Amino acid sequence: MSQRRTCFYLTLDIFRFALVGHDDDLAHFSAVVQFLRARLHLRRLDLGTCPWELVRGLFPELTGLRVLRVHIASLTNLALGALVRALPREMLASHPACTVSDWPMHEYAPVFAGFGALSMLHLHGASIRRPQPPRMHGRELQLQTEARLAHARDVALAVQSINHLGWHDGHFVVVHHHYDSMISSSSSVACGSMTSRSTGGVELRELPIRWRLDCGKGIDLWSDDTMWVERKDVPIDYEASSLVS
Repeated sequence: MSQRRTCFYLTLDIFRFALVGHDDDLAHFSAVVQFLRARLHLRRLDLGTCPWELVRGLFPELTGLRVLRVHIASLTNLALGALVRALPREMLASHPACTVSDWPMHEYAPVFAGFGALSMLHLHGASIRRPQPPRMHGRELQLQTEARLAHARDVALAVQSINHLGWHDGHFVVVHHHYDSMISSSSSVACGSMTSRSTGGVELRELPIRWRLDCGKGIDLWSDDTMWVERKDVPIDYEASSLVS
């Protein structure tokens, strides 16, 4: 039995760790990090609210990692840069979340452009919510909605590989348009004409708000990896619990 158990641990490829109501239990978090060290076969990892200070040294050892959900309480350019440098270039889906952020989160998006296979990215700030019509009216609601969509589009433009985008509490399908447009302008015969070329663009299509208690229901994120990293298999009211990270 011991030999079988050892073999199971060595080939572990999926691990989700989500403590509810024990965010200050450093002993549990430390034990989990130690357990995960050098797991070369680990492909999917959800660390819940495990403190960044404990997990930051773990990622270089996980060379088979392709799907990651991680929480960095205070997001800075330095912390996110350390995460990105430590992850394999073959990452497929990533969900970095934070409690507070030094920068607006869409400004961090370019650091993910180096992951050529990344098809799903979710940037999640705990305090950011979609504009609420009951609380906003008229021009304010319009401006807030337009800003939210513009920032989401900035992320999609910065990370050209993604087909699915999570933006705080929303999900979008990213439609890539590849085209060439020729724009010519002439100021004088002496200057001649100048031609500029614009290539590509994105269209965002927002998905319905996910249901609560929706294990196996709700929106379809189209791949097992994206469904897993978004916790669609977790049958609890995660939108209202500390599982949201």
